[in-house]
Amino acid sequence: MNANRERWSGRLEVWACGSFFALCALTLVGGNLAVGVAEHRAESQREQAARELEDELTTFGRAQIPTLQQLIDDLPGWIGQIDERCRRLADELTRLHRIPRRDPDYQTWKKQADELRVGLTAARSQREELYLEYRKAELAPAGKDAFLQRLAEVRQECDRTTEKFKQVVAEREKLGRE
Repeated sequence: MNANRERWSGRLEVWACGSFFALCALTLVGGNLAVGVAEHRAESQREQAARELEDELTTFGRAQIPTLQQLIDDLPGWIGQIDERCRRLADELTRLHRIPRRDPDYQTWKKQADELRVGLTAARSQREELYLEYRKAELAPAGKDAFLQRLAEVRQECDRTTEKFKQVVAEREKLGRE
């Protein structure tokens, strides 16, 4: 009978230790899961806030500075087209055992894409600054005249910038046909 008791006692100890470690592991994993879920939720909220801000800036751009907003909408497509052509040209040059970065057309196209990227960043920044000025003028009506003057200046600048980028795109297309 003592032997049975000792055998069961030993099994109970093993089971208790195993259960204790399992409980500890579940607690740690559960805690990590809770942290992971909270981090995911916070990231999701930041992404949602960024999308909402972008939507608000786009709506403002379409209403107040349509030329600039159209430029912001069009530039990623233009950049994508140039990048795709550069990639295809690089593939062909590589196939012919040439170094793409030494090819003058490849260099020109890359330079154009980089200029467009800089222009896109500047256009987005300018739209954001104008939005901020607009909101300030809206909150302090005395500043509305200054904002309207600034808006007129920016619209003229947008027209000039749009023409510049259209010229770049036309040059790119001309080079692409040659």
